[in-house]
Amino acid sequence: MLTGDARPASRLRVYTEVEFERLFEIGSEKRSSRVPGSLNLKQTLEGNNGGELALEQAWGQFNFAENHGFRAGIVLVAVGRFNLLHDDDYWDIPRRTLTDRDAPVLPVKSAWRDLGAGFTGSFNVGQTGKLDYQIYALNGTALDFNLEHELTSTAGSPGTAELVLNSELQLTSVFFDGSKSATAFAWRASYSPTLRGEFAISGYHGKYAPSFLSFRESLTTLAYDHKWRWKGFETEAEAVYTSLGNLNNVLTGFAETAFNSANSTIRSSSSGGLTSATVEMELANLSRRRYGFWTDFKYHARPRWLKDSFLGESFEDPQIIPILRYERVWLNGVTDNVNVSGFGPVRLISFTQENLQQERVTAGISYRPVTQFAMQAAYEHNRRVDGSQLIFPRISQDSTNGLILGMSFGF
Repeated sequence: MLTGDARPASRLRVYTEVEFERLFEIGSEKRSSRVPGSLNLKQTLEGNNGGELALEQAWGQFNFAENHGFRAGIVLVAVGRFNLLHDDDYWDIPRRTLTDRDAPVLPVKSAWRDLGAGFTGSFNVGQTGKLDYQIYALNGTALDFNLEHELTSTAGSPGTAELVLNSELQLTSVFFDGSKSATAFAWRASYSPTLRGEFAISGYHGKYAPSFLSFRESLTTLAYDHKWRWKGFETEAEAVYTSLGNLNNVLTGFAETAFNSANSTIRSSSSGGLTSATVEMELANLSRRRYGFWTDFKYHARPRWLKDSFLGESFEDPQIIPILRYERVWLNGVTDNVNVSGFGPVRLISFTQENLQQERVTAGISYRPVTQFAMQAAYEHNRRVDGSQLIFPRISQDSTNGLILGMSFGF
């Protein structure tokens, strides 16, 4: 991760963050060859599987008063503490949470960012307390899709055809080209009675149906989170709830639009039309309702032997941190595929849906010679509670176990 934090003047700030996630390499190549009467051009782009290069933040801030500012640009959506504090060197377990990443209850997995503008600041409360706030108007998260279709003639019926549509449909917030106006807002308020910790509530509300549909459905997310430290003990937690309104209405409208568009194209070029169509959507755990939570319990140990050993020698404050995390996620009404069949004004639309529920228990240990450098090891147990498969990893097993090793650092 590369960050830039500049202050051109005392009241101005510019911040950027670029993340290289599981990225080993990116390569591009252009080749051309000329033969008599023709020119052959080839362009390729290569990289490792699962690698990502992402601009996660890029905003400017104007402070119009002490501790209060106006911020605009690509900002992190202020819902939950993990999305705002997603840098790996902050955490003591090498795996991100189910709620925020692997089986996201958040509309978009962390780091969830969007194009927006709003206000951020803090108020002093009493002698030791502080109230922080963020509120933004955002472009908003919407359903985006990739669509492929396969058309085959129906045996024994000249002029008729069968259409199979394969679609990848997911919530995304990458409309940064000016093609989408602000349709959502997000907010977060946190109260810190002392420096020991904070308690926060946050939320998001917007429209998520694709713009080509004639109706709009609302997406609402609410979250609670806290962090508290007492002596060497520390607890940190987050709970998130997301509702996608009438998701079935959106999926039905999408399927009908795709069916009618393909049927119109075929009828304009032939005397027949579609006798049936199947719309198969890969929905990335898209569900009507989803909620989940995670909670961490850990202890910051500073034993004398650590300071005197080769592990802690020359470090000012080395720590060994045992940690226990418990997580649980519910996805209600997960839609695997949508089938559309019929011809003319009659449509038969069916859904395949189920409820999925999963829990995860992780026990680990983290060694921090300094605050921003951690070497981590954790044992993870995933258990299917409800449904035909685990949510993560996406396999039809009752449980999985694994040992995870990691190293994180920030500067």
